Amino acid sequence: MSNSNNEMTPFKSVVNDMYAKDTSKKVRATLMAKAANGESIKSFLPYGYKKDPANKNKILIDDMVADNVVTIFEMYKSGKSKKEICDYLNNNKIVTPSKHKEQTTNYYNPNKCSYLWSNTMITKILRDRIYIGDLVQHKYTKVNYKIKKMVKVPEEQQIIIENNHEPIIDKAIFYAVKTMLDKQANEWNYNSNQSHLLKGLVYCSCGARVTYNKNHGKDFRCVCSSYKKTGAKFCNNIQYLKEDDLISMVLTNLRSNINRYLDKSKLDFKAKQVKGINKCNDSQKIKKQIEQIDRKIKNLYEDKVAGIISTEMFMKISKDYEKR
Repeated sequence: MSNSNNEMTPFKSVVNDMYAKDTSKKVRATLMAKAANGESIKSFLPYGYKKDPANKNKILIDDMVADNVVTIFEMYKSGKSKKEICDYLNNNKIVTPSKHKEQTTNYYNPNKCSYLWSNTMITKILRDRIYIGDLVQHKYTKVNYKIKKMVKVPEEQQIIIENNHEPIIDKAIFYAVKTMLDKQANEWNYNSNQSHLLKGLVYCSCGARVTYNKNHGKDFRCVCSSYKKTGAKFCNNIQYLKEDDLISMVLTNLRSNINRYLDKSKLDFKAKQVKGINKCNDSQKIKKQIEQIDRKIKNLYEDKVAGIISTEMFMKISKDYEKR
């Protein structure tokens, strides 16, 4: 009997996988149909809105905080910076989106720092079309039913229902603010796919990452992300540092380490080895070998899903292939 069960295991794995795939398709189709009908499929609505208690797919204005949204738009349109808006909201103890969500829903917020207003929160509100009555959904989607990773959906494939619910902000004000945001120099990172050379590598002495923005002179400057979000109250080490000064510091440090640790004789030897390898190997041959290995890994994964090989064996063999 035991042997019989073992023989059935691969088939059960295939059936379970097919069932999970089919269920995922049905759930997604149902959600897309609701979105196309103008029903909200969001777990939590943006700041300023709430779900109708009688119909969770219907959007209502949240009178508790809707005025705060209006204040943010009016202040920015009048010329106030995001930092000034944050200071005003924090000084007046205006509840943040995360804190309000935690107080009014079953949402749990592990990041207590989000109880303070930040530039990111302000930007998110100023750019959200929900405040003019447009419902934009299917902005992100999972790679597939097996992987939880989310990817951004192109705008032309998103589900947009205009004039879907009662607006908080007039369209003229919203698009005037949008124009101001698009023109603002330090929105460079938002609109560009480029990444700074040192992105994610430099940290302030307070422990926060250093971020990079363009000032009004179109020059890069570096700023502590903690200072940028919360001001000098939490960090006053790096307010603004010129990019050239930072790069100069990095280069000086690199040269010092190179002179201290690098064995030039070994470097020359390795360079000759690499040069020899490049001459001996044909690029097309290498490309073909890589494609063959990719196919082997794919087949190996299918065998794991079917239960033909164990997860441990899959990890061991696939690791060897990846090294090759």
